[in-house]
Amino acid sequence: MNSSETVRPPPVRADAGSDFARLSRKIQEAGLMARRPRYYALRIAAVTALYAAGWTAFVLIGDSWWTLLVAGFLAFVFGQVALLAHDVAHRQVFRLRKGREVSGRVAGNLGIGMGYGWWQDKHTRHHANPNHEDLDPDLDPDIFVWTQDQARAARGLPRLLGRSQAFLFFPLLTLEGFNLHVSGVRSLFDRSLKHRMWEGALLTAHLAAYLGALFLVLPPGKAVVFLLVHQCLFGVCLGSIFAPNHKGMPILTGAERPEAFLQHEDAEIMLSFPGLGAQLGARVLAELGDDRGRFADARGLKAYAGSSPITRASGKKSSIARRRIKNDRLNHAGYLWAFSALRASPGAMARYRHRRDERGDWHASALRNVFNNLIGQLHHCLQHRKLFDEQTAFSTTAEQAPQAA
Repeated sequence: MNSSETVRPPPVRADAGSDFARLSRKIQEAGLMARRPRYYALRIAAVTALYAAGWTAFVLIGDSWWTLLVAGFLAFVFGQVALLAHDVAHRQVFRLRKGREVSGRVAGNLGIGMGYGWWQDKHTRHHANPNHEDLDPDLDPDIFVWTQDQARAARGLPRLLGRSQAFLFFPLLTLEGFNLHVSGVRSLFDRSLKHRMWEGALLTAHLAAYLGALFLVLPPGKAVVFLLVHQCLFGVCLGSIFAPNHKGMPILTGAERPEAFLQHEDAEIMLSFPGLGAQLGARVLAELGDDRGRFADARGLKAYAGSSPITRASGKKSSIARRRIKNDRLNHAGYLWAFSALRASPGAMARYRHRRDERGDWHASALRNVFNNLIGQLHHCLQHRKLFDEQTAFSTTAEQAPQAA
C-alpha cells in the first residue's frame, strides 16, 4: 500500500518569518486555535436544556401576560442557538463536514428559523473581505448606510433615516429577527442554494411548530404580542452580540487593504489571486510562513493544505480519498478562498461546474479541487515572484482540468 499521506512539511525555525508569522505561530502553539470538544459538548447540552425549559415554561404558564417574561428568556436562548450555529460554521465544533452541516441546519433552520445555508454563504463572503464596502455583503446599503458615499447615493427610507441612524440603531435592531426569517425563506427560491429541499423542510417545520404552539396555547391577541416581544428582543440580542465586534474597524473601499498586510513582500502577489482578500490572505500567509524553501514543490504544499487527494493501491485495487491529516486552519481558509473565487474568476467557476456536472462531485469536493489548483498556482507565483494570471492558471480545457489537479 502506498499513500501520499506521509508528505510532511519541514519544521519552521522559531525566529523565522515576519512579526505576523511569528505571532501566528505563538498563538497556535498556545492552543488558542484548537477545537474544544468538551467545552462545546457542555455548551450544547446547556443551551438545549435552556431551550427545552423555555418552551416548557411557556406551556405551563399558559394564558397569562406573565408569559411575556418567557418571551424575553427565549429571545436570549435563541441568541445562544444562533451563536452555536455561528461557531459550527467556523468549524470550531465538529471536525467532519457532515456533522457541521447537520448540526448547523438543525440549530439554524429548525431551532430558530434562520436559513443556515443562506447565512453561511453571506458570512463566508464577509470573512473573506470584512468591512470592505465593495466586497463585504454585510456592508451592502439597505436600511442602514455605512459610508458617506452610500449616504449620498441613498434614496427613499435609507436617505430619510441616514442622518439619525446612530440614534435609531437599537430600535431598528428589533427588526433583525424578522429579517433573518424573511431572508431564509427568500433564499429557498435561489437555485444555487445547496440542499434547498432539506433547508425548506426544516424551515417549514420550525414555522409550523412555532406558530402552532403560540396560537394553541395563547389567544390570538396574546400570541401576536408574544411573537412581537420575542422576535424583537431576539433581534436586539443578536445585534448587541455581533455589532460591537466591528466597532472602530476602518471601512475599506476599492483597492484599499489593511496597512500591516500590505507591507509584507508577498502581499501584492497574494492579492492578485481571485477571492483572496486582505484578511483571508493574511490567514493563508500566516499558515504558509515566510520561508519559501519550506516546501520543495507544490505537491508538498497541497498535501500540507489537505487539498490534494490520497491515492491508495493494494494489488489490483485502488481508491482515492480526501486527506484527513492536514493543516486544518489552512484547509478552512482554502475553503473560503475557493468559495469566494467562484464569483471573481470565470476559470474557477468553470472548473467547479465541470467537477459538479461532469464528474458528479459534491460541493465540498469540487471546492477542494478549485483550492488545489489555486494553492498550486500560489506556490508557483511565490517561487517565481509573479502575479496571478487567469489565462495561465486555467488554460487547461475542462477535460484536462482533473489531470491538472
